[in-house]
Amino acid sequence: MCSVLQAGMAQIDITPPPGTTMGAFPVSHKPMQGRVAEGVRDPLWARALALSDGTRVHVVCVADVLALQWPDVDLIRQEFSTATGMPGEALVVSATHNHNGPDCTYMFGGSPDDPYVCELRRGIVEAAVSACKAMVPAELSVAAVSPGLSFNRRSIAPNGEFRQLGQAPGTPPSGPVDPRVTVLRIAPLSGAWCGGIIHFAAHPVILTTPNRLFTAEYPGASIRHFGATDGIDAALFLQGACGDTHPHQAITNDVARVEEMGQSLADAARDAWTQVVPLREPALATERWSAELPHRYSEDHRVRVEITAWRLSDDMAVVFWQGEPFTELSLALQWRSPFARTLVVGYSLGWIGYVPTRNAYEFGGYGVSLYDNDPPEYSRTSVAPGTGECLVDRAEQLLLSLR
Repeated sequence: MCSVLQAGMAQIDITPPPGTTMGAFPVSHKPMQGRVAEGVRDPLWARALALSDGTRVHVVCVADVLALQWPDVDLIRQEFSTATGMPGEALVVSATHNHNGPDCTYMFGGSPDDPYVCELRRGIVEAAVSACKAMVPAELSVAAVSPGLSFNRRSIAPNGEFRQLGQAPGTPPSGPVDPRVTVLRIAPLSGAWCGGIIHFAAHPVILTTPNRLFTAEYPGASIRHFGATDGIDAALFLQGACGDTHPHQAITNDVARVEEMGQSLADAARDAWTQVVPLREPALATERWSAELPHRYSEDHRVRVEITAWRLSDDMAVVFWQGEPFTELSLALQWRSPFARTLVVGYSLGWIGYVPTRNAYEFGGYGVSLYDNDPPEYSRTSVAPGTGECLVDRAEQLLLSLR
């Protein structure tokens, strides 16, 4: 096995111009009408990490957007393959699930031919290609801490009634969360630079409908504060399975609370940074599963699903899931994984909306109940009961194959 991997990182500014429709938090539901950005509070980025063991290459590029749809993911993979000669599937495209970026999920109309969407794809490909070109021998180390920065937004009363929690309920907790903040340190042997990955799961929804300025929200703030640490030259954020979890500052519409959450997450990441240990026997491998599943309420559509699993070492793997998996699904997979540490990354590849647990369908509520005003092909609630558990089973099989 390879004891040293090669790693490269890169970032490209993908900030849209004012006047662009924003993603999420529509100002009108019937008809669906999105917010229009009046300016920029802080830039949006496409940030990429490339890894190689001399035989295989793994690339992930994370954009500060809500999610990406399959037509754009397919085009990005094609353009990446043309530029590098690698298979398009070597690149995993993901999103921070930023609700205050541009609309590129077509919930409010639009298409892959829109000028900004074309620029977004170009930026993602450029960042991925640049990361590949920047690869140098590096050591990877990892650690995690659990600071308690999130809460479950779904509450079920004793009478079985569902209640959506916009803000933190205090104690007792409303439901399960994944409290871990995991940091992956990438340290080139040359000492020329040092990079870090932050993995955490919570919706970036501190700023909502009143906001009219593009911002990368708390994931962007966390990277900015974390990057200010001495010796960290590049960093990116991997969003976890946060389909039903919020940060404690959620829905406050206070920019100061965005900075507060970003700082808290960066502080936790710095704490983990001081505890990292090298990955054991680093070597890369990939397993992938794809299928077309029945659409929950449209016989004319299918749900295209894909899971990509990466082996980084004997003791660490990464699983990239689509859509917005509920936290319990991620926790179940981590418990069943044959690897000591498994990161579950949501909002990757083509968006399929929420992925609830089977039990959640009994109670309904946001993320489960059908939304008639959604385009069927881009519905937030397109997957049938049991899909989440199916994805856990399939991902476990991929991880077992990687051992």
